[in-house]
Amino acid sequence: MVNRARQLLESIRSRAAAVTTANDAIAEYLGGGVPIPTGFDPELAQRWRPPSDPSRFIIGVLGTIDSLTPLAPLIQLLVQVHELSPRLFERIAIRHVGQLDDPKAAALLAAHGLADRFESHGIKDRVSTVNLLSDCSLMYLGMACGRAEMLTPGRIFDLIASGRPILAHAGDQAEVAQIVRNVGNGCCFQTTDRDSVQAAAVHIVGQAETTATATISPLPAYAEPWSMSSTMARLADLIKSLTD
Repeated sequence: MVNRARQLLESIRSRAAAVTTANDAIAEYLGGGVPIPTGFDPELAQRWRPPSDPSRFIIGVLGTIDSLTPLAPLIQLLVQVHELSPRLFERIAIRHVGQLDDPKAAALLAAHGLADRFESHGIKDRVSTVNLLSDCSLMYLGMACGRAEMLTPGRIFDLIASGRPILAHAGDQAEVAQIVRNVGNGCCFQTTDRDSVQAAAVHIVGQAETTATATISPLPAYAEPWSMSSTMARLADLIKSLTD
């Protein structure tokens, strides 16, 4: 089956005038291609607003929580935050919008004193999702280690459009980590690296200390390259180059 899949892939690639991929990692795997990410819907992004109560510190989690996009790394990180700043830990809440497919999440949250500060709203329409997450001061995206790091969940582009700092559990070479570094308003960590966990905990404490005075601006200038308008323009330019 693997050989047949490779033969089919090579057959398609040899006949194609051009190949587009969702990210750099897939292009590298294929041996070539033009990375064009999905991007965010600019009309929906207009609905993001600053947090209504900046004195609160709500961490937003968008999308399915499961083995590929786990919550456990965030909980482990918040244990470190508790050690650094117990008072801040008491202010932290987690707001999730999406499907919760991790049967161990409830027990893990309870074990670390977060059960009553975790709210999961289930799957909502896109407008309701933005409304719920607009009260958040920080966004979290967890990626499992290994091959999952090749994936680029489309939700990350919505997080960029929100203007909130992004906290990502991802390896240095993961596509998600590269995007967060390019955006420059967040940080990445790995639970297998104590130094990165400690640095991320310090980052959260710093974010919380400034959340009451910092201005969160939805649709910041750095988000524009990840707008669907921009990504579709890149696709149009590619098609034009093939027909000229």
